[in-house]
Amino acid sequence: MGLFLASTISGLVATGVMIASLYLPVVRRGLYYDTLGALGSTLLDRVDARSRVLGAGLLLLGGVFFALFYGWYALMFISGPFPAPPYLLFAGTSAELNLFFPLFGLVAGFYHGIFISLSRSSRRSS
Repeated sequence: MGLFLASTISGLVATGVMIASLYLPVVRRGLYYDTLGALGSTLLDRVDARSRVLGAGLLLLGGVFFALFYGWYALMFISGPFPAPPYLLFAGTSAELNLFFPLFGLVAGFYHGIFISLSRSSRRSS
């Protein structure tokens, strides 16, 4: 239950930060990519207020799902049969940090972004 609650909270917070950073150019009246509209339009085939609400819901659900996956993966290395590789920072202190977990998050997020952009571009070309 703790993994589910922590993943829900961290997924919602991380998705909120991602949405805020994606729409940051709007503050400066710059160009931006309408992520919520694009995601909602995959199901509705149009971009309007309704597709943005649907896109926000899908993005939040996706964020919680990926946070749950990342949490399960990290838990498997922390308490499961597979030990995490020791990429330790500040080893031997009370603030010891294993860089394996943030690096895994960066790599998995990078590949997730590539997958989403390729799936979006293949839909656009057909």
